[in-house]
Amino acid sequence: MTIRENGAVISGWDLHGMLDIYANNVTVTNCRITSKSWWGVNLRPGFTGLKVTHCEITAVLGEGPDNGYSDYGVSNMGEGTVEVGWNEITNFGNAIALGTGNVHDNYVHNLAVFINQGGEYQHTDALISSGGAVGGLVIRHNTLLNQTPIDKGASAAIGLFPDAGPVKNTTVDNNFIAGGAYALYGGDAGATNIKVTNNVFSDVLRGIYDVVDGSRYTIQLANTRYSILQEEKLLRVFLAQKPAGLIVTGIDQTPESRSLMEATDCPVVQLMEIGDNPVDMMIGFSHADACHAAISHLLDQGCRRIGFLGARMDPRVQRRFLGYQQAMKDAGLTDPRLVVTTPLPTSVTLGGTLFADLLAKAPDTDAVFCANDDLALGVLFECRRRQISVPDQMLISGFNDLEFMASAVPTLTSVRTNRYEMGRTAATMVIEAMDGRRPEQRVVDLGYTVMVRQSSVRPGRSGRVAAERQSAAE
Repeated sequence: MTIRENGAVISGWDLHGMLDIYANNVTVTNCRITSKSWWGVNLRPGFTGLKVTHCEITAVLGEGPDNGYSDYGVSNMGEGTVEVGWNEITNFGNAIALGTGNVHDNYVHNLAVFINQGGEYQHTDALISSGGAVGGLVIRHNTLLNQTPIDKGASAAIGLFPDAGPVKNTTVDNNFIAGGAYALYGGDAGATNIKVTNNVFSDVLRGIYDVVDGSRYTIQLANTRYSILQEEKLLRVFLAQKPAGLIVTGIDQTPESRSLMEATDCPVVQLMEIGDNPVDMMIGFSHADACHAAISHLLDQGCRRIGFLGARMDPRVQRRFLGYQQAMKDAGLTDPRLVVTTPLPTSVTLGGTLFADLLAKAPDTDAVFCANDDLALGVLFECRRRQISVPDQMLISGFNDLEFMASAVPTLTSVRTNRYEMGRTAATMVIEAMDGRRPEQRVVDLGYTVMVRQSSVRPGRSGRVAAERQSAAE
């Protein structure tokens, strides 16, 4: 269907087809769009102001024009501003394709895996931008999943490519991102003003999907955004639907949330950490011990003034801080001036700010442990700005071991936490329990590895991993 009326409002439609828009300020809301065409919704060049909100947009597999499939869920072919928000988009090769606009609160999943008319696997992206746009792109509060196998066309969960010009003026904030050959691909020559903050790059989720795909079960997701009250609300919603199994992040639920999980008749796995009192089953590692091991490595390098930088300070970060405190206490080196924390969400920029605050309080700092890798990268950038040599004058360690840590210059030390294996094992435990085969070991400790790299090894010293693995809990 072609739309040519400026200001048209399309609301409440159940459309079997596509919307091809040659008009300004068109609103598409509260619609179900089932496409057998190239797109679900497409804005043509030279037009602007499109809003696509609160819609279900899906393609009919095997009946699209590209060798039986459809390429784009929502597409902006020009540089006009669009808003894409609160939608569920499935079964397209690329769910959202645009260079300029505001993309927020969408749930993208089940991208189509297919061989296109060119005879090759379609490159799939949950969100793709070809660069060159000048109006700015904001990608915020979305769940963007690309389950496509790498050998069958997987590109990225978020792909920011310079095909039409340098990528610039782009903010990627507070998204739940998983899958693809890259969770986030962006940059290349000429890239400017790209901000990546507060995102969850979920190897855990990829592990869960790899187990569940092909089984008789499907996955329903929710993001609590670190709010225990939101978690309680979502647990009520999920449990009212009588799920076959439940995987919950963390062990710090409210008493009411715990009661809800204990009362359900489905298997429950808590993951990302371990504790003494599982609701049902648990898989993770000790955040305190992992941080203690990283600090011990820095101490082995001769450091004595080791700072701690933490953001958001959710319960897992707080347990990392406990590990830092214990290691410094054991060494007789405790000094509150070496600690800088904030409740603000983490970001690379914030890492540089916190490091500057640390140096103002303790200018003799000789190493810094960062509660996550975003902060560690920010510290490295701030060291360069101040002409502080790493590792000659300052040692740096992060936590989580995201991909960029091994690609930084110098390479950055971090604590690897087996997140993919955590997701795979959690899903396996749930499915086996549903089939009547509960594990003998209710609590599984996957341990951690301190990945010693250039940023934490003094010239002339060797980098000994202080503690590579913890034994499984009984």
